[in-house]
Parts: sequence; structure tokens; C-alpha cells
Amino acid sequence: ARTLPLALLWSGWCIAHSALAHPAPALAARLGRGYRLCYNLLAALSLLPIVLYQKTLGHELLFAWHGPWRGLQFLLLAAAFMLFYGGARAYDLDFFLGTAQLRRQEQESGLRTGGILAYVRHPWYGGGLLFLWAHRDLTDLVLLMNFVLSAYLVAGCLHEETFLSARFGKAYDGYRRRVPRFFPWRWFLALFLPHKRHDKKKIS
Repeated sequence: ARTLPLALLWSGWCIAHSALAHPAPALAARLGRGYRLCYNLLAALSLLPIVLYQKTLGHELLFAWHGPWRGLQFLLLAAAFMLFYGGARAYDLDFFLGTAQLRRQEQESGLRTGGILAYVRHPWYGGGLLFLWAHRDLTDLVLLMNFVLSAYLVAGCLHEETFLSARFGKAYDGYRRRVPRFFPWRWFLALFLPHKRHDKKKIS
């Protein structure tokens, strides 16, 4: 019974966060250039009471990162950090936070495929999934939270890809076929399974 209110709170936060990402024109017009900044602040502030409420509930430990599992946890968190860092270098953080809009700056309209985006299409989504499952021991409540937020990240990514495909057309569709979605597994495999070189025989 204690998990149902928590599941509803996390689901409600995800639904509201998604709905406000594309607000009604009247609401966007009222806040103007400050909408993105207000959106991010509201998302952070509304998240805090849910986290605090979850801490007041009892929990049952299901899995702990200890012993040899610590090594795997470190690798997962290191991979998450690299995805976050690479994404921060590839994206326009001022526009993401909403501060650039206050200065009336316009975002670049082209498709970005440089830096880490040449190896993975959505490094922040991938990093978020890794961080969710590796940053703390797994309890019944954490498991519930992880499932809801993971589903939200996947759904948000799919929605964003639909938008990007409609905006950039064949350019994005070709990019999507070449580059993995969440994790740069093709780059990882290339490091350990290099392609064999086949020397062409000269015909005399």
C-alpha cells in the first residue's frame, strides 16, 4: 500500500514534466523568454518533496553494491560521468538551462553530430539510465523509482527522436542508422574487436 502513493507521485511528476516541455501558447507567451528557466526551476523544486517523502518510508534491501560488485558500480558510474561530460561539451548548456533565451540569443538550427554525438545520439539519456541503476543500493522503493524514471527517459528519448526526424528529415534518419541511441557500443566493440584488414592482391 505504501508503494502506490509513491508510484503515483513519480508518475505524476514525469507526466507534468513532459507536458510542460511543450506548453500551451498562452502560457509560453506569458512567461516569454524566461519560460525555459522557469521550467527547469519548477522541475527541480517539485522533485525535492517527492525525494523527501520517499526517505520517510520504510524500505527493504534487495541488492547492495559491496564486495566485488563495487568494481562494476564504479565502471557504470564512470561511464555515466563520461556520457554526461561529453553531452555537456556537445550541447548548448545556456539554452538547456534557459539563460541564453534571456539574452535573446538564437540557438543553432543545424543538426549536431560532433564530439560524443558522433558515437551516441543521446548521451544524457544513456548517462541518466546508468546513474539511476548504479548510484545507490537497490531497495524496493528505489526499484520502483528506477522503473518509473527509466520508462520516462526512454519515452522522452523516443519523443525527441520523432521531433528531430520531422525537423531534419533524411539527415537525421541517416544519422540514427549509423549511431547508437543510448550507449556508444559500436565504438566500444571497435576498441576490442578491430576489423581485420584484407590486403588486396595485385593482379600481375
